[in-house]
Amino acid sequence: MNATRAFARLHAENRTISRVGNYELGGLAPEHLDEIAAIRASVVAMFREIVEQGVQAGAFHSADPELTTLVVLSLGIDLSRWYDDERSWDADEVATYVSTAALHIVRAGDDAPARRTSRRTGGKRA
Repeated sequence: MNATRAFARLHAENRTISRVGNYELGGLAPEHLDEIAAIRASVVAMFREIVEQGVQAGAFHSADPELTTLVVLSLGIDLSRWYDDERSWDADEVATYVSTAALHIVRAGDDAPARRTSRRTGGKRA
């Protein structure tokens, strides 16, 4: 997923602004919080659309595209917390690894989508 790779690289290369935009929201002025919230919502929507289109095309398998989207985004977001230039991997290597992990999460190429049970549906298949 090229979008995941770019998202991860952005977070690795721009750790300070990414950390503020993802972890320090309480310190923002209301107008900045609104701006960041709008950006975050558009990113989530874009990634959700990618996951849903992949599922519809049969390239991805996900019983819960919303949860899958949030998990994939978390891979990139968390880089702003732990990644630094002193690591043995550069930002490009980490971004490639995150992208590969995301493909495993959506089980690209699997023959059958996973089924899940949901606490929201009383344990019934969703």
